[in-house]
Amino acid sequence: MSKKVITTVGTSILTNWDANKQSQYESLEDLVFFAKSEKETNFDLSNEDYNELKNHVFGIIKNEIPNEISAEIKSILAIAEEVGADIEVYLLATDTVLSVLACELIKDWFYQKSEPHEHKTSPEEKDAEGNITKEAQKVNIVIHFKQDDTHICRGLNVVGEGAGDDFKEKGFFSLIDNIEEHKPDILCFSGGYKAIIPIITIMGQLKGIPLYCIYEDDESSLIEFGNLPVGFDWVKAEKYYDFLNLPDKDILSEIQKTEFNNIRKEMIDYKIIEEKESVYKKTALGTILYKFIQETLPTASQVMGFYIELKLLEYYSRKEYKLKGGNKIYCYPSTRTNTRREDEFSELMDYNTNELNQKANREIDLFIFEKLEDRNTNFKTLHGGFVTFECKPLNRFEDALLQSYGQLLNFKKTPKEHCIFLYQENDFKNSYDQNLNRAKSILSTKIQKSERFETVKQAFLQKNVTLRIMYSLVVRNQVTKKNGQENEYMEFMKSLIYVREFDY
Repeated sequence: MSKKVITTVGTSILTNWDANKQSQYESLEDLVFFAKSEKETNFDLSNEDYNELKNHVFGIIKNEIPNEISAEIKSILAIAEEVGADIEVYLLATDTVLSVLACELIKDWFYQKSEPHEHKTSPEEKDAEGNITKEAQKVNIVIHFKQDDTHICRGLNVVGEGAGDDFKEKGFFSLIDNIEEHKPDILCFSGGYKAIIPIITIMGQLKGIPLYCIYEDDESSLIEFGNLPVGFDWVKAEKYYDFLNLPDKDILSEIQKTEFNNIRKEMIDYKIIEEKESVYKKTALGTILYKFIQETLPTASQVMGFYIELKLLEYYSRKEYKLKGGNKIYCYPSTRTNTRREDEFSELMDYNTNELNQKANREIDLFIFEKLEDRNTNFKTLHGGFVTFECKPLNRFEDALLQSYGQLLNFKKTPKEHCIFLYQENDFKNSYDQNLNRAKSILSTKIQKSERFETVKQAFLQKNVTLRIMYSLVVRNQVTKKNGQENEYMEFMKSLIYVREFDY
């Protein structure tokens, strides 16, 4: 199977000439004169002078050996040898005529003999009599480049008035979109502006994409940068996602709400958003975070949710559960539902599509059984009652309501009670009680403003299932050299969670 490679393209194919060769390329000076200051978007690439010049330059370079042509060609050939497989290369140009021309010249260089380009990764071997003992190893290289927005990063230009703003506000975002568009297996940044390297590096690290480049002072060696086991803090990611999911024009008004105002400084400090002309906008880093959360939220963000379920399991393994009427259930909790097969739930839930058309509604995060023998049941025979839990971060209260409603619609055997359990991380600046009161205040506001809450509450009443809302803090400890903490969640994982109920 071929590997998909993205490489950014600079102008080395036009500038990597020895001083003693310059006399052969006088036309390049003309090219630089009229093209270096021009954005691609402002220049007609069908211009006869441009095409004549392109053909003239290609006539000069087509017979040059790869190591004397460009960093991009050297990198592509080296990557093909490194991976030992066919590769498809997508060239990304900056918003300049020179970079677009360089892309076309690179594509033409590869295709001057055949399409796709055939490259030997190892030579054939012969014995003393000249007989071939080992065939040469070959790979095919396919080059993709079009003069459109999927290959030209609009705004990625450092020349002209306002270029700096365009670079930051348009260029970075265009680069991110183009990488997302082509979904590469490998990222190469041997060419192009140095300022784009951090963006490419962050995307490569988060998405687990290998990074390659040719080091400028040792152009014979290809350097691979591996992927570290890094990622976003998912408690923070979930907290910021609601704002990043808004159009830029709405971020400010949402953040100004009392319960969210403290988030503004955090997001600015992390360079996730920035303020300009009284509007908050996602930065390039904020856009990467947003796209990454969109791709991985259904799986990666659940890691904290699983921890919460286990902390609840620990809590109710030690504590008795009191029903709303005051009766106690001596708990036999289970969180194994996410790994059970559908047929094990068939006696508990209807697996026909309900009106919400959401399969996720059938997953129960935590069961509490009244009888020990029900812990391992497939729900065919229940000896006692049971209670169900739905766990979500506090800022996803509406999602918790929707999922709980979907679960209610699917129940064949109804629980005695259903609990929506919400969690919120603490703020280092405030005390535990202050954080707890703040969480309670946010929850109160969400319930008052929710258009869905009353409908869900009434639906549970009609089924004779008590709906309860509980909440707790994810208590983090500030990591400093002085206190010796290595992980801000260490104390949370070591300590028993405390559950509070919200009386609505």
